[in-house]
Amino acid sequence: MKNLMRWLLPLSLAANISLATIVVMHAMWERPQYPPGPPPGGPPNFLHIAERAASHLPKPDGEVLIKAFKSQEAAMTKGHAAMKSAQEGVRQALASSERDAVQLKKAFDGIRQARDMLDDALAEAMVAAALEMSPEGRQKMGAIGMGPPPPGKGFAPPPPPPGY
Repeated sequence: MKNLMRWLLPLSLAANISLATIVVMHAMWERPQYPPGPPPGGPPNFLHIAERAASHLPKPDGEVLIKAFKSQEAAMTKGHAAMKSAQEGVRQALASSERDAVQLKKAFDGIRQARDMLDDALAEAMVAAALEMSPEGRQKMGAIGMGPPPPGKGFAPPPPPPGY
């Protein structure tokens, strides 16, 4: 009994320290920050990206940027529709029971053409905006870029489903 009492305090302290460590680590554990879902009305489009970029520019330059993107909205919408159609063509070509390399290459060419349509519309909007922006606005535009937001910020795509 005396031996048990002698070790009871150190064992109790060790158990309490272990539990406290687990609790602290659990509280401080960095959980993944999933980005918010897409904005109401569907996934982000070029206009959402332009509005996000415009918020970092001087007000007149931001308005110029949004106006330039709105002028290309029809071309961008057409490009998105072409991209969805081309992606469906690739899915169908891959799911086909026939091994037809020509059909598959043609489907991938459709994706390339749709991407070119989107790139052309984006370039037109950026050129039009840059020609009307102030030097300060162009400099800020070059600094912020137009890429996707970092994970967990803005309108990033949702994470893949579990087990993907």
